[in-house]
This record gives sequence, C-alpha cells and structure tokens, in this order.
Amino acid sequence: MSCFNKYLSREEQKKFKKIIEEHEFRVAEKISKQICNICLDTIIIPVTLNKDIFCNDCGEENAALCCLNCTRKWLQLNKPNYDRTPVKHLICNKQINTKFLNANRSYTIDHKLIKLIDEYFPKKIICDCKKEYDSRQDFYQHIGDGTCELSTFKCRFCNFRGKTAEIIRHYSRTDEEGCKVINNLKI
Repeated sequence: MSCFNKYLSREEQKKFKKIIEEHEFRVAEKISKQICNICLDTIIIPVTLNKDIFCNDCGEENAALCCLNCTRKWLQLNKPNYDRTPVKHLICNKQINTKFLNANRSYTIDHKLIKLIDEYFPKKIICDCKKEYDSRQDFYQHIGDGTCELSTFKCRFCNFRGKTAEIIRHYSRTDEEGCKVINNLKI
C-alpha cells in the first residue's frame, strides 16, 4: 500500500485500507468456516493439495482445503514409503500411488492464511498431547518444531520416520557424515 501513498490523499488511503481489511475479514471468515474434505470437520491448519494430487478428470475442484493432520494420514506421509498403500482420490475415487509422495509434493501450508484466521477468528486449540494453544500459529509451531511428543518426523539421511522421542534417539546415532543406519549398511 505504501507505493500508493504519494498518489492518494489521506482520506483515499484510509478508504483503501478499510477495503483491504474488509476483504481480509471476508476471506478469513470464509476459511474459518471451511470444512475439511477428509474429516468433514472445521479446518484447524489449512493445507491446499498440490499438483501431484491433482487429477485431470477433477480439474480445479482438487485445490480443496484440508486439515494438515488429515492430509498426512490420508496420504500416509507418516509411514515409510515402502509401507504405504494406494488411496482413493477425494473426488473421483481414482487410485493415488502414495509411495513416491512427500509433504512438499503433496500439499502447501498457507501461513498467511493461518495468520489471517488467527487475527479475525482466534480459537483455542488442544493438541492430541493435551497441551492447549491460543492460536493456530502457536499450534502449528508446536507440532512442527519437535516440542510435541506425538509429531512424526523423517530422518534427513535415511527413510526412518518416528515420533519426536524416536527421532531424537535415531539422531543420536548420526554424525557429520550422515546417518549411521545408512553408513552401517554400506560396510
């Protein structure tokens, strides 16, 4: 908005700012009431499915919002690749091969949207580990930074996946050269 300051009067700047705020409010209101396509409940951490989940038959309907947790469970992203089975597409029931998917190729978390919803529609969120958070952003940080003992992470060096305590034990067996699990297999 600052690029318009020299062209707009103070009154016009205020009107422009009010229009932007009203638009943000409407977007936040719509998203805060959005229902997850998987669990059919209100979305806590919204994610948009990426192109690897798109289907040519379904088209734009695929850009649906889902919960982060539901998406990870549906696509079996907390399991090693070799343990995953094909899943049905949300809309057209075609099979999706989940063996080659990862989080980056499957969904996108919209942090701006999370911030916007928190700003206009704050909500207390209780994690599965029983900790309570005042905002979606705090909750997302909790599950993403390793402080939640129920979060699942993948080893940077091998295909090992585990809860926070398991991944910490696994990393205790790593060094500068990488994962000792992988290094031991090379011997």
